[in-house]
Amino acid sequence: MKLDNKDISTLEEVTLLGLARAGSSRAFGELWQRHQRSVIASLRPLCRSEVEDIASESFTIVWSQMKCGGGPRTHFRAYVLTVAKRLSYRTYRERSQFVPACDMDIFPLTGTEEQWQRIETINHILAALNKIPARWSEVLWLHSVEGRTRAELCEKFGLSPNSVSALTRRARIGFKKAYQDATAA
Repeated sequence: MKLDNKDISTLEEVTLLGLARAGSSRAFGELWQRHQRSVIASLRPLCRSEVEDIASESFTIVWSQMKCGGGPRTHFRAYVLTVAKRLSYRTYRERSQFVPACDMDIFPLTGTEEQWQRIETINHILAALNKIPARWSEVLWLHSVEGRTRAELCEKFGLSPNSVSALTRRARIGFKKAYQDATAA
């Protein structure tokens, strides 16, 4: 089947899937246009900062599968949403296993006791931030460090003002406990 510019947007999804499986990038592009917004919307609660990257990578994975004969034959949206959610979970797991630490090579080996205590405090703070959920770290950073208002946090997280207050409170309590654990170790 030859694709014209005017009829690609009128084709049914099953037809587009067949064409995409046969290697038509234009047919896959139409599928992407139809479903990209819903994929981004469903990812927003899972991974705020990397939504578009994960959505794009999900479509790329599905396109690679389809070119090799795999991937969806029907229900494209459900398939790409499943890939996107699994990818976001994997990204979250990989990020939560990463523990940044203060790089001792950037500091001189000779220093005052005060400098070494500062370095140790930084390491405790980083350890505590890595022990709490990523969402708690983000809300603490935005509120306490960047000075964002509750209204800005409501918009960013898509929550009500009371929910943002509760989230911030839980994050502070969780961070305090994680910091105390890090200093006790």
